[in-house]
Parts: sequence; C-alpha cells; structure tokens
Amino acid sequence: MKTASPPKSTKGEAASSKPRRQEPPIRCLSNSPLSRILDIAEIPATGTDVRVVATEAERNALAKACGLAGIEHLEASFQVGERHFGCYQVTGRLEARVRQICVISLDPFDSSLSTEINVTFAGEPSRVPILGDEDPPDPLTGGKIDLGALAAEFLTLNIDDYPRKPGVTFEGMQYSGGQPEAKSGTSPFEVLRKLS
Repeated sequence: MKTASPPKSTKGEAASSKPRRQEPPIRCLSNSPLSRILDIAEIPATGTDVRVVATEAERNALAKACGLAGIEHLEASFQVGERHFGCYQVTGRLEARVRQICVISLDPFDSSLSTEINVTFAGEPSRVPILGDEDPPDPLTGGKIDLGALAAEFLTLNIDDYPRKPGVTFEGMQYSGGQPEAKSGTSPFEVLRKLS
C-alpha cells in the first residue's frame, strides 16, 4: 500500500442507514483542506491501495471548515480499481479522532469516528446504469480522483450535528451566569419528586 503525500505547499494552502451523499462545498477539488490527487492513468489493471494521513495543518484547516473544535487524527485507507462501463470503484475506511463541543454543557470532548467508503467514479456518469438505491457515479475531473477530498466529505457526512458529551443530560444541568454547567449528584427534578 502506498501512502499519498500531501500536495506541495502553495500560497493560500490552508450500513443500509448510511447517509446519502450530496455535494457539499468541501467536495470541490480546489476547496478541500485535504487533497490527495490520484491519476487514473497510474492505476494498474489489478488496482491500487492508497493510504491518506492528514497532516497537522490539514487537520486544523479541516476542523475549521467542519465547525469542529479540533481533529486529533484522520486517516483513510483506499482500494481503487477499474470496473465496467469505464468506471472506477473506490472503497475503503475512514478513521478519525475529533473534538466537538457538547450542545448541552458546552464542554469540549473527544470522540472516535469510523466509517466505510464506497464510491464510483465515471468519465460520463450519465451513461452508467444505476442499480437499486445506489448513488450515481461521481464525475472524473480531468481523469483524476481526489482521495483527500473524498475522505473529507465522508468526515462531514458522519459528524454528529448535535454532539452530546457522554453522561451529560438536560436533567443534570444547572445554569450559572447564563451559562449551562454540568451538575453532579442529585438533580433538582429528583429532589422535587422526593418531596411530592
């Protein structure tokens, strides 16, 4: 397996219930904070394995783009091969360790993310027959696939929009100066229940 290297520094670099893929801005090759370009002309007949590991600068930029407090680690392993109708199948797995802000307590907390990746690319997507509920192929841009942008997209698709720190509930909150604080011990609701 080869490891895709980060692009050279330039100015301005900065299951059945799976979510349906869309086209968020981060998918644009020129906009993704994480980019690893694979030229399909370099893919052997037997396929190729590619490992993408985000650098610290890429993780920081991606965290900002995704509204995360931070990304400690992000790695994706891909298997890429040609299939029928001139398509290229990209499968693999994304592993990440992210820091989010709890929507209840406003405390930062870390969580792990792991998700499978399965995407088809085609030079002429409109000519590729779609079977069942599978997603239509993504278009090949200049005969290239940006595996970094693909990893970034699956990160955004699998981030919890309403992250909750483990063990924190609404009943266990008290407010001080207008800010929520996690409260240890018995909640006021429990006290009222005992008095009734």
